[in-house]
Amino acid sequence: MNDLILSGLAQIRPISIAIALGVVLRTSLVIAGQRWAKSYSNTVTYMLLPAVGLVIVDVISNNIALSLGMIGALSIVRFRHPVKSPLELVVYFLLLTVGIALTTRPLGAIFLAGVSSLVIVCVSWFSQWRGRHGGTTFPLLPEHGDQVYILEVTANEGVPLLAESNDVLFAHEDRTANSYTYKLAFSQRAQLDAWRTRLAKIESIDQVTSFYQ
Repeated sequence: MNDLILSGLAQIRPISIAIALGVVLRTSLVIAGQRWAKSYSNTVTYMLLPAVGLVIVDVISNNIALSLGMIGALSIVRFRHPVKSPLELVVYFLLLTVGIALTTRPLGAIFLAGVSSLVIVCVSWFSQWRGRHGGTTFPLLPEHGDQVYILEVTANEGVPLLAESNDVLFAHEDRTANSYTYKLAFSQRAQLDAWRTRLAKIESIDQVTSFYQ
């Protein structure tokens, strides 16, 4: 009985580390603006998936027969959840890898999770920095979970400032009806507000509408 208790207590530490690393990865995605990572289901998934990988590998590591049986059992599992982006799929593999690595190389697993979180956040910050300094940022894709602020502008004549902007998602010009429509996308509310201030000085603009998705 005492051996069983001690064995259980010995498993608490690596499982706790696995859960903590999942939380770290989830937090880095939220900081990077990936809205899909904020949901309850994804939060719990990121906490449990490394722990599940850890326990599976720990159970089958010293038993060939059990490992073959486990492979057969897992082969019937199908991933039916719609993946919103390639990043989401990579994160699932990363979480499993972290859990598996904890069984043999705990420091390597912690390092992998830390570096991955740092990469996720740094790439997001670099994109935001480029946008603030007029550089080209990564395309914003709402279907991939990006938080996008949309600015829709209608004018009675062409607006070169909008037509030449890298932030324009859509532009339609009907010179016969003197109708010009532009849609711009931003990753930050401050960028949208700055554009609204600039556009307020242009007399040819009839209407400016903003929303986010």
